[in-house]
Amino acid sequence: MNKINCSIGVLTFNSGASLRQCLESVRNFADIVICDGGSTDDTLTIAQGYGCKIIEQDRRFKNPNNTIADFSGVRNQQLAAAKYDWFMFIDSDEYISKELMEEIRDVVAKTTNEPMIFNVPRKYVKDGKVIDCATTYPNYQTRFFNKKAVNGFVRKVHEKIDPKAGQAVAKLKHDEYVPLESVADLKKKWAKYLAIEREQESTEKLSGWFVHGLLYHLAVSVLYVLRYVKILLFCKGNKMPFSYEVLRLWYNMQVIKIGY
Repeated sequence: MNKINCSIGVLTFNSGASLRQCLESVRNFADIVICDGGSTDDTLTIAQGYGCKIIEQDRRFKNPNNTIADFSGVRNQQLAAAKYDWFMFIDSDEYISKELMEEIRDVVAKTTNEPMIFNVPRKYVKDGKVIDCATTYPNYQTRFFNKKAVNGFVRKVHEKIDPKAGQAVAKLKHDEYVPLESVADLKKKWAKYLAIEREQESTEKLSGWFVHGLLYHLAVSVLYVLRYVKILLFCKGNKMPFSYEVLRLWYNMQVIKIGY
């Protein structure tokens, strides 16, 4: 099968347990850029087996304990190393559906189409089963775009693409899959994100962004509660486990507390 002329960006650190499934789902892309944080397991061996381009996470964007301090910094490293203008990024524990792969192939083949930034629908997977109903659905993230349409990644945590002025954003139809970690592991990861949020607090308060962020997280928390009631009443498929829904609400409340 012909390769898709699109670069894929994946951040890794001791990701051997999940990386093979991730890379298998994007094997038909012509350029896969691994930005590694110094893995000591079989991560790099797996990456090499899939013909990935491997770069090292810049120490400027790392904490002394080797965790990532600036996610947009390492994502921008991948953008700089990408061979193609079309670019998609996923995490090392995520994978895409065959339908999404073919949808992207079609977009890349029609390079004159607008817009050149796309939100991708994401669904969670628990114990091999796709979650049909969750308070975070519909869960779209900007994961696929043409580099000419963006200014790069911004924000140290929960990094996002900064579109060029006036650039439209469309939605893809098919799903990317996000396997759920244990509640304990997820809480540890989110605790690291909260630490970065605290570091950003003072500058973002001055810019007015953090106040906006507080209002956003408060509104989202209320929305999650309302959606959960709707799920209990009307969802007929696989529901997100209650412990994960509570954890999501906990995170939003912690962000709100940082602002006070």
